[in-house]
Amino acid sequence: MCICPPGFKGKLCEIGCGSNTYGADCTSHCSFYKSGCKGMYLCTSSFGCTCPAGLTGPLCNQNCPSHKYGNDCTQNCSSKCFNQTCNRYTGACSKGCPSPYIPPDCIEKYMYLLNAPELVSANVNDITIKINFKLNNFNSDKGLKNLKHYYQILYKTPEDTTYTHTKSRLLHLNEVKEVTIKHLKPDTTYTIGILLIRNDGNYNDQNIAFVNSKTTCKIPEPKTNDYTIKVTQESNTTKITWDEIPLTPENCKITKYTLTLKSKNVEDNFNENYTIENTNNTSYDIEDLIDNYEYSLIITPWVLSNPLPSSFAYNFTSLYRDQNRDIGIEGIQASTIENNNKLITNYTIHVSWIFVNYDQVNSTIIEPPIIVKYKINRIFSCSLDEIKNANWTSKEVRGKTSYEISDVTPNAQYMIQVVLHSEDKNEDIIQRKNTVYALIPATKPSLRPLLVEPLQTVNNSVTVKWNIDPKNCAKLNGEFLGFFVILYSNNNNQTFEYITKEYYYDSTYNLNSDTDYEIKVYALNDIGYNTEYFLLNNFTTKIIKPVPIIDDLLIYKKSVKNKMLGLRWKYSNVSNIENIEKFNIFVYGTNTTNVIKENNIEPEKCSNWPEFYCYTIKDLDLKNINEVKVNASDNLNVSETSTVIYKPGDKLPSPPLNLKCINITSTTVTLQWDIPWVFNGLLKSFFITVQDTSESEIPEIKEYVVEETSNYTYLIDDLKPGSTYSIDVVAATPYHSSPASIEITTKST
Repeated sequence: MCICPPGFKGKLCEIGCGSNTYGADCTSHCSFYKSGCKGMYLCTSSFGCTCPAGLTGPLCNQNCPSHKYGNDCTQNCSSKCFNQTCNRYTGACSKGCPSPYIPPDCIEKYMYLLNAPELVSANVNDITIKINFKLNNFNSDKGLKNLKHYYQILYKTPEDTTYTHTKSRLLHLNEVKEVTIKHLKPDTTYTIGILLIRNDGNYNDQNIAFVNSKTTCKIPEPKTNDYTIKVTQESNTTKITWDEIPLTPENCKITKYTLTLKSKNVEDNFNENYTIENTNNTSYDIEDLIDNYEYSLIITPWVLSNPLPSSFAYNFTSLYRDQNRDIGIEGIQASTIENNNKLITNYTIHVSWIFVNYDQVNSTIIEPPIIVKYKINRIFSCSLDEIKNANWTSKEVRGKTSYEISDVTPNAQYMIQVVLHSEDKNEDIIQRKNTVYALIPATKPSLRPLLVEPLQTVNNSVTVKWNIDPKNCAKLNGEFLGFFVILYSNNNNQTFEYITKEYYYDSTYNLNSDTDYEIKVYALNDIGYNTEYFLLNNFTTKIIKPVPIIDDLLIYKKSVKNKMLGLRWKYSNVSNIENIEKFNIFVYGTNTTNVIKENNIEPEKCSNWPEFYCYTIKDLDLKNINEVKVNASDNLNVSETSTVIYKPGDKLPSPPLNLKCINITSTTVTLQWDIPWVFNGLLKSFFITVQDTSESEIPEIKEYVVEETSNYTYLIDDLKPGSTYSIDVVAATPYHSSPASIEITTKST
């Protein structure tokens, strides 16, 4: 007989008992307390002894990690669970799982067919498919027989962005069904698949097996061979156009056109075929035909591999071009010329070329005009990438074989083209071969840094922040190295110079107080810096005033579990500051000098200690902190910083303070005490022990702490008149403090 392990039930042992039940049917309870089965050891003859589901550890009192579940936490959560977290008792994914996995355990996928539907037939407007619903064609048979499933047929063309869904139909297991998809487009390829839908509406659309099928079409039958051919000629280009062949919706699409160009002179005996694959284009350009020559043109449409009737022959004569047709340009060169002046160095690009075959034509022909085109291709001060969509500048040159391009950008690459005026429109052939490049050397920067925010002056320190406008990076004119900073003191004529890559200057209290300063910031590249372009600011440091002091900084409570740390301090105002603007709290880690948490708080005194300030830092991992620092500041001054070291070993709270009796009757006494000075944890309760000095002690009293207040009161009743009692009050966090004691005598009746 098969039985489930402790903590599980069900036909496949897939149902977890939970936190407080056990047994083969999960009907037995471990405990009457919230702790449930925690700390118990379950033993069976079949499985031996093990911790209950959801628990592990030597005493079976430790919860499973978030990625484990089951007895003794031996089972892993499904890898498909979000964050791989699951219920430690049942294995159900705590945060769900992605489609197409089935919750709650997220191990199996929703149903899908392993094989795509088979193609039975295809017609002009429909396709018939065969769908296999046999058991071996499903990804899983789990729940297949018990749960109703439906199916939809999905199909779309390559141009469609979404699938068309047929209506849902009931799936009959072990059936092989033929279905016809109607109202389709002729001569079109369709992608077809089957979507299975469970009775709860969920489905798996990520593992669908698809098949491609194409509808048929009818071969068109043109009514005429006259395709209205037209020929237009311009310069070296002969443009041929024709009309589209009229098609019905059921006709096959034209897949290509073949243009056959022949000599009208039969004795020449040559022909040339041009194939046009793009059926949306009913035009074609032919380059460099023989001048003044008679041609015959025939156009043949094709459907798939079948030619349609060819057009009537169309005859035309090519143009006779001008006598400059044999003149060409070669030997294009580009060089940079340095231009020096007192302020800055700049460059000019010298472009030169030579004519080919110019001396072989008639000497009466006027020298052809030249077009010099240029653009910035790369600006290395900004990026190594080519500039997209850069604008060309075109200049027409006559009677010369050179041209100079001025006002060029330093540290940049220029693309230059030199072409005949008649060839300027032929981008692909002429201009590519007539292209040269020129690299402009770097020069000193021609831009000034920008001030990001107003100067911040505090006592004998100043902070200046600047930036470079990225839109003007071309004006860096070279490889950017940082900034050259000059700080000048007007009072004692001292100058301090340094180079930095930072975008700010922070004096860190190293300046003289009550002193006038001037700061200049220059952009610096591999050539140097430009004395004409700089950021200038003047400022005056302030007279140093006494600063406020943080005293008695103390960690008075902490909780690793609640990620909390409570601070208390006293503020001694020895300056002229009338109002504190804020306290600044910095938490430092154990393995780093960096601040791991920073809080800036408004000054607010403790309700429990009115002479002190308090603040509780939350969401803090106490295992990774070393020390806490606090200072005070207003809009001009910052106090000295006080430091307290975090000691994780401190656990005992201090005893309650100022224990006293505020009211006594013959049978009752009212006690009052102040909150302990240090908690070292979370203050949870007070234990009150009352002992009659002449008899045995009264049962211990536990008073829970609802909130932290400056003092607490408690009424002890049922006392004996005229009796003397010794009373101890202990603070609990849950560690117990030493007691605060008092002895009282009730009134006599």
